[in-house]
Amino acid sequence: MNRFFKIGLIILTSLLVVFLVVREVIIPKLFSWGDPFAFNNIVLIDSLKINNLETLYWFKYEGGISTSTVSYMAVSDNPCGISKDNAIIAGDLIYRIDTVRNDTIFIISRLGFTVLRQNSTYKFINEDFSYYKKHKPKHLKEQVFLSKICNSK
Repeated sequence: MNRFFKIGLIILTSLLVVFLVVREVIIPKLFSWGDPFAFNNIVLIDSLKINNLETLYWFKYEGGISTSTVSYMAVSDNPCGISKDNAIIAGDLIYRIDTVRNDTIFIISRLGFTVLRQNSTYKFINEDFSYYKKHKPKHLKEQVFLSKICNSK
Protein backbone atom coordinates (compact mmCIF):
# COMPACT_ATOMS: atom_id res chain seq x y z
CA MET A 1 0.00 0.00 0.00
CA ASN A 2 2.86 2.36 0.80
CA ARG A 3 4.33 1.77 -2.67
CA PHE A 4 1.04 2.67 -4.40
CA PHE A 5 0.79 5.82 -2.30
CA LYS A 6 4.26 6.97 -3.43
CA ILE A 7 3.49 6.25 -7.09
CA GLY A 8 0.19 8.12 -6.81
CA LEU A 9 1.91 11.08 -5.14
CA ILE A 10 4.51 11.23 -7.93
CA ILE A 11 1.79 11.12 -10.59
CA LEU A 12 -0.24 13.86 -8.87
CA THR A 13 2.84 16.06 -8.47
CA SER A 14 3.72 15.60 -12.15
CA LEU A 15 0.18 16.49 -13.22
CA LEU A 16 0.27 19.60 -11.02
CA VAL A 17 3.54 20.75 -12.61
CA VAL A 18 2.17 20.17 -16.12
CA PHE A 19 -1.03 22.05 -15.23
CA LEU A 20 0.93 25.03 -13.87
CA VAL A 21 3.20 25.20 -16.92
CA VAL A 22 0.23 25.08 -19.27
CA ARG A 23 -1.68 27.71 -17.26
CA GLU A 24 1.21 30.11 -16.68
CA VAL A 25 3.29 29.76 -19.85
CA ILE A 26 1.53 28.14 -22.78
CA ILE A 27 -1.99 29.56 -22.53
CA PRO A 28 -0.89 33.21 -22.16
CA LYS A 29 1.26 32.87 -25.30
CA LEU A 30 -1.51 31.21 -27.28
CA PHE A 31 -4.13 33.73 -26.29
CA SER A 32 -2.15 36.94 -26.00
CA TRP A 33 -4.47 39.58 -27.34
CA GLY A 34 -1.66 42.08 -27.92
CA ASP A 35 -1.19 43.60 -31.33
CA PRO A 36 1.57 41.68 -33.16
CA PHE A 37 2.27 44.87 -35.14
CA ALA A 38 2.69 47.05 -32.06
CA PHE A 39 5.60 49.46 -31.86
CA ASN A 40 7.28 47.50 -29.06
CA ASN A 41 7.46 44.43 -31.36
CA ILE A 42 9.57 46.13 -34.05
CA VAL A 43 13.09 44.74 -34.34
CA LEU A 44 15.63 46.80 -36.26
CA ILE A 45 17.69 44.45 -38.43
CA ASP A 46 19.89 46.92 -40.26
CA SER A 47 20.07 50.46 -41.57
CA LEU A 48 21.87 52.27 -44.36
CA LYS A 49 22.39 56.01 -44.68
CA ILE A 50 20.97 57.10 -48.04
CA ASN A 51 21.77 60.80 -47.98
CA ASN A 52 22.37 63.58 -45.46
CA LEU A 53 18.74 63.56 -44.31
CA GLU A 54 17.38 60.06 -44.71
CA THR A 55 18.21 56.52 -43.69
CA LEU A 56 16.81 53.24 -45.00
CA TYR A 57 15.65 51.12 -42.05
CA TRP A 58 15.17 47.37 -42.41
CA PHE A 59 12.94 45.92 -39.71
CA LYS A 60 10.59 43.09 -38.82
CA TYR A 61 7.92 42.40 -36.24
CA GLU A 62 8.72 39.85 -33.59
CA GLY A 63 6.63 38.73 -30.68
CA GLY A 64 4.22 36.11 -29.48
CA ILE A 65 4.78 32.47 -30.29
CA SER A 66 5.11 32.74 -34.04
CA THR A 67 7.99 34.22 -35.96
CA SER A 68 7.69 35.49 -39.49
CA THR A 69 10.28 35.75 -42.23
CA VAL A 70 8.54 38.84 -43.65
CA SER A 71 10.44 42.06 -43.14
CA TYR A 72 9.92 45.68 -44.14
CA MET A 73 11.98 48.67 -45.23
CA ALA A 74 11.16 52.30 -44.68
CA VAL A 75 12.99 55.54 -45.40
CA SER A 76 12.94 58.09 -42.60
CA ASP A 77 15.04 60.64 -40.78
CA ASN A 78 14.11 59.04 -37.45
CA PRO A 79 13.78 55.31 -36.67
CA CYS A 80 11.17 55.98 -33.98
CA GLY A 81 8.55 56.74 -36.62
CA ILE A 82 8.80 53.62 -38.76
CA SER A 83 6.10 50.96 -39.00
CA LYS A 84 4.59 48.65 -41.60
CA ASP A 85 2.12 51.45 -42.38
CA ASN A 86 4.83 53.71 -43.81
CA ALA A 87 7.10 50.97 -45.18
CA ILE A 88 8.15 51.25 -48.79
CA ILE A 89 8.75 47.54 -49.38
CA ALA A 90 7.85 44.24 -47.73
CA GLY A 91 9.48 40.96 -48.56
CA ASP A 92 9.89 37.39 -47.48
CA LEU A 93 13.43 36.13 -46.93
CA ILE A 94 15.26 39.40 -47.52
CA TYR A 95 18.93 38.77 -46.85
CA ARG A 96 20.50 42.20 -46.91
CA ILE A 97 20.59 45.76 -48.13
CA ASP A 98 23.31 45.71 -50.75
CA THR A 99 23.98 49.29 -51.82
CA VAL A 100 22.46 52.60 -52.89
CA ARG A 101 23.38 54.22 -56.20
CA ASN A 102 21.62 57.28 -57.64
CA ASP A 103 18.38 56.82 -55.66
CA THR A 104 18.33 53.12 -56.58
CA ILE A 105 18.47 50.71 -53.66
CA PHE A 106 19.72 47.20 -54.34
CA ILE A 107 18.28 44.47 -52.10
CA ILE A 108 19.32 40.83 -51.95
CA SER A 109 16.30 38.60 -51.43
CA ARG A 110 15.55 34.95 -52.04
CA LEU A 111 11.89 35.46 -53.04
CA GLY A 112 11.85 39.10 -54.09
CA PHE A 113 9.73 41.77 -52.45
CA THR A 114 6.65 43.92 -52.94
CA VAL A 115 6.82 47.68 -53.39
CA LEU A 116 4.12 49.06 -51.11
CA ARG A 117 4.41 52.74 -52.05
CA GLN A 118 4.71 53.29 -55.77
CA ASN A 119 5.11 57.05 -55.30
CA SER A 120 8.47 56.67 -53.56
CA THR A 121 11.38 58.66 -54.97
CA TYR A 122 13.54 55.56 -54.60
CA LYS A 123 13.72 52.63 -56.97
CA PHE A 124 14.29 49.14 -55.54
CA ILE A 125 16.04 46.37 -57.44
CA ASN A 126 16.39 42.75 -56.35
CA GLU A 127 19.99 41.54 -56.70
CA ASP A 128 20.70 37.98 -57.79
CA PHE A 129 20.76 35.60 -54.81
CA SER A 130 24.06 34.09 -55.99
CA TYR A 131 25.65 37.43 -55.12
CA TYR A 132 24.61 36.86 -51.51
CA LYS A 133 26.49 33.59 -51.39
CA LYS A 134 29.71 35.35 -52.40
CA HIS A 135 29.33 38.39 -50.15
CA LYS A 136 27.89 37.55 -46.73
CA PRO A 137 25.63 40.13 -45.06
CA LYS A 138 26.99 42.80 -42.77
CA HIS A 139 24.15 43.48 -40.36
CA LEU A 140 24.13 45.39 -37.14
CA LYS A 141 26.14 43.57 -34.51
CA GLU A 142 22.94 42.81 -32.66
CA GLN A 143 19.33 43.17 -33.71
CA VAL A 144 17.58 45.45 -31.28
CA PHE A 145 13.98 46.20 -30.39
CA LEU A 146 13.11 49.69 -31.58
CA SER A 147 11.37 50.46 -28.30
CA LYS A 148 14.76 50.22 -26.53
CA ILE A 149 16.27 52.81 -28.87
CA CYS A 150 13.34 55.22 -28.84
CA ASN A 151 12.51 54.99 -25.13
CA SER A 152 16.11 55.72 -24.16
CA LYS A 153 16.07 59.12 -25.88
